[in-house]
Amino acid sequence: MDDSEDSDDDLEEGEERVHDKSTPPGSSDKFYARNASNGVENEAGNRDVSPNMSLSLEKPMEDLIKVESSLYDELSVFAETIDLWDKDPAYIANKASAKVVSKFFASSNSNNALPEVLQFQNFLLNNGGRTGGWTDFNHQTFLKIRRRYLPRNLKKICSVPDNLRDQFLQEVTSALYLNSIERAHDHDVWFVTLNKLELLSKNAMKKFKTCHKITPSVEETGTQIRPKLTSERSLDRSQKRDQIIAWREAKQRELDQKLEEERRRMEEQQRIEELKRQKRVKELKSRMEEYRLRRESLGEVKAGSHQIHERIMNSSKKTLTELDKKRINERNSHLIQLQIRRKLAKSRKQQESQDRINRANSKFRVEVKRDPDRAMGHTELWKLRMQDLKEEKVQASRLQPTAMRILSDRPQRAVPEWRRQITAT
Repeated sequence: MDDSEDSDDDLEEGEERVHDKSTPPGSSDKFYARNASNGVENEAGNRDVSPNMSLSLEKPMEDLIKVESSLYDELSVFAETIDLWDKDPAYIANKASAKVVSKFFASSNSNNALPEVLQFQNFLLNNGGRTGGWTDFNHQTFLKIRRRYLPRNLKKICSVPDNLRDQFLQEVTSALYLNSIERAHDHDVWFVTLNKLELLSKNAMKKFKTCHKITPSVEETGTQIRPKLTSERSLDRSQKRDQIIAWREAKQRELDQKLEEERRRMEEQQRIEELKRQKRVKELKSRMEEYRLRRESLGEVKAGSHQIHERIMNSSKKTLTELDKKRINERNSHLIQLQIRRKLAKSRKQQESQDRINRANSKFRVEVKRDPDRAMGHTELWKLRMQDLKEEKVQASRLQPTAMRILSDRPQRAVPEWRRQITAT
């Protein structure tokens, strides 16, 4: 059991890695590149520019350069993520290699290792190792986001609270540019299971170590006899331990080599991007300088043309004023003469019409007799009408009965005199 305990301790120590890292690889280089770009932009902004250009172009161009650099960095990360989508994910590669290695561990440690340790090891081998098939950068980003959503009083084996779970998964998906939110959910479930199995494995190892320390005292009292291992089994176990150590060292070297290649690739890519950005900044500077010179030349030409125009206007101003005065005087005299001719023609027409009236009056004289009584009397038509009304009234009175005629002749029943006069008129 001593050899099995040592092998389990070595395996556990070899498999354990640090979950939380402060910064992802290449982040310091990105920060340096960004500071360098800001320095170049500040130098570009501090150059001497004409007063007209400083108000219109200096700050907008600096803002555009800063926005361009930040967008270029974000789009480069997004482009790398899209390139990884077309390739086989690291999760499949880790699972493929884990199937080959799991057979060796299952055959070598199934009889000696603890079941909790075996379960934890098999989970690591079958699910992509300590990162769950993700890259180290993506896994560290996932852990940073998870720590912000996980309260301090909760342990790592606990999952994110339900009220923050949707927001947490959405942020992980957008930060890592994942295809779907289910990938973030599966990785979170895998991480909780990993922490639980790791805790069970550690507790089992502690319990085993405690029991193993008590065993020698029991053997000394003679109450329990420990069977001795044969030399062949101990030799086989030492060989397997050497194989495990060699495999672990090979995997560590392979991982270090991959990280070094990734770091070099990121540095080379950042260097190329920095060169492109510097080239872009130089082009923008040259364009700004060309634009400034063109504006200055145009301003000088415009100022010269303005001065020439002012001189021409001042020289021709006197001549124009004299011509204008002469033209105005001619127009006024013409208008005055026209008004005089119109008045003379009008008075001539009035005189001619008056002369014609006087001649007509002298030739023809009409005398009309006037009869005021005829104008105030009745017309012939009205007299005929009144005569017809009297005849109709006399005829109607003849047709009435005697009694009715008597009643109508009575003064109290007859029509009043004043009404009769109105009717007669």
